[in-house]
Amino acid sequence: MLPYFLQDNFLQLHHLKQGSKSIEEYTRGFEQLLLKCDLKEDESLTLIRYLSGLNEEIAHVVELHPYSFLNELSVLAHKVELQKRIKGKGMVSKPNPWPYPLQKPSYNPPKSASNTNPRPPTPTSPQTPSKQPPKPVDKKQCFRSQGLGQYAFECPNKRVVTLAEEQASYEELEEENDEGGRSFS
Repeated sequence: MLPYFLQDNFLQLHHLKQGSKSIEEYTRGFEQLLLKCDLKEDESLTLIRYLSGLNEEIAHVVELHPYSFLNELSVLAHKVELQKRIKGKGMVSKPNPWPYPLQKPSYNPPKSASNTNPRPPTPTSPQTPSKQPPKPVDKKQCFRSQGLGQYAFECPNKRVVTLAEEQASYEELEEENDEGGRSFS
């Protein structure tokens, strides 16, 4: 092959991008250019070259999966492309497994009296923040101590009781040893 054509093929391979082509078309073009260039490079470099030409949304997903060979990489890219196509069609293509339409109960929160007044109050003097904003309610509750803000495994009451029991049993042992040692003297 003439050096000009070989150089042109290398240039095409270097700048090859998927663009609007399908993965199948991109892979076919990539493999044809590899054969035309008669490129003898390490498999990992070929994989990087292939991956860099893929569209970003496909390449990012494919990078998360293990692959060692070009055919594995192209199969992964093809699967991701199919998933994206199916996802793009939306829920229309999926049949509804439940024959009845889902009806969610409607919940209308009670309206407060302050929301009924459309005009904000006019400030008569500079306001000083006298009230602190309410803190969000912590929904964690310990079932042992009924305390708020922790779960049972974090409960400080359990730890204190455990330490107190341990301390009491240790003191009892010391007292028994002290009493036992005095009787023999």
